[in-house]
Amino acid sequence: MGYGVEIMKIQRMSQLGAVAIGLLFVVAVALIGYNFNKIRIGGTLHTREQASAELLADSSPAVLYVADAHLVASRVLLGSTSAAKVEHNLKQQRANFEERQTFWENNKAIPDELHNIIVNKVAKTGDAYWNELEKRFLPALRAGDMASVRARGVISGVD
Repeated sequence: MGYGVEIMKIQRMSQLGAVAIGLLFVVAVALIGYNFNKIRIGGTLHTREQASAELLADSSPAVLYVADAHLVASRVLLGSTSAAKVEHNLKQQRANFEERQTFWENNKAIPDELHNIIVNKVAKTGDAYWNELEKRFLPALRAGDMASVRARGVISGVD
C-alpha cells in the first residue's frame, strides 16, 4: 500500500506542478499582452509620441504661436505686400491658431504641466495678440492709415 500512496502523491504533485506552470504561462501571456497593448499603434506610448510630434509641428513654424502672423503683419509695414493679402493671410492663420488651440485644449495625451502651459499661457498670449491685430491693426490697415499702423507697431500693448 505504501507504494500506491507514493504514486498518488507523485501524481498529485505533478498535477499541481502542471497547474502552476499553466497559471504562470497565463500570467506571462497576460503581461505580454498588456505591455504589447502599450506599445502598439494606438496604444499609450504611440499616442504620447504622436502628441509630442504634433506639439513640435505646431510650435515650429508656429501655428500654435503667433510668429508667422507677426511676420505677415510686418510685411505690410515694409511695403512688400498688399493690405488685402495681409488681411486674408491673417484670417487663415487665426483660423489655424484657433483650430490647433482647440486641439490642444482637448488633448489628454500630453502631461498636465505642458497642457496647462499651452491652455493658460500660450492661448492667452495668442488671444491678446489676435485681439490687438483685429481691434487696432486691421482697422487702421483697412482705412489706409499707414502712419497710425506704423506708430502703433504690430504688437504694441501685448505682453
